[in-house]
Amino acid sequence: GITLMDVGIMNWNRGRQLDTDSVFRFRGFRFDNIFEINDSLTRYEADQLRDNFFYEKEDSYLMILPFYAQIKWSYKASGPLIKEWFVGADYRYLAGYLPRISAGTILTTGYHQYLSLSASAGGFTGFSIDAGYDFEFAQNWQAEIRVQNLNGLVVPGHFGGAIGLLALSYEL
Repeated sequence: GITLMDVGIMNWNRGRQLDTDSVFRFRGFRFDNIFEINDSLTRYEADQLRDNFFYEKEDSYLMILPFYAQIKWSYKASGPLIKEWFVGADYRYLAGYLPRISAGTILTTGYHQYLSLSASAGGFTGFSIDAGYDFEFAQNWQAEIRVQNLNGLVVPGHFGGAIGLLALSYEL
């Protein structure tokens, strides 16, 4: 299947543009005498902060919004253990995200119980091993437990961090 989500562009007509990274420290305002605070003083402080982080942009410009694109192929197996094989590629239009390719399988571990294992190259981490467990524990109730980038738990300094997911759902 093919997936394309959150596609959009924004046309900006002149205005202020942020000119800093996302890490800065704000230490608050300092007033020597709180009884002499007036609007012009606080307005001056706010204008000074704005001038330090933003600049005027005279031209209009287009900006592509972050989007997600995926292509995935899966093969439904007919054996008792392997439910499905899959391969895919995806891309997120975000800083630092490389196109990612992945492959994996979904194994049947019991009645309405599935273990998914996959490996991928690219993305934010470069290489990751992912695992998940899905099961139905009552009629129409399902639970899902996933860990993405298991290798980030084993060697966190080299592979980055791991992402965990716990989901409960009820099917109407």
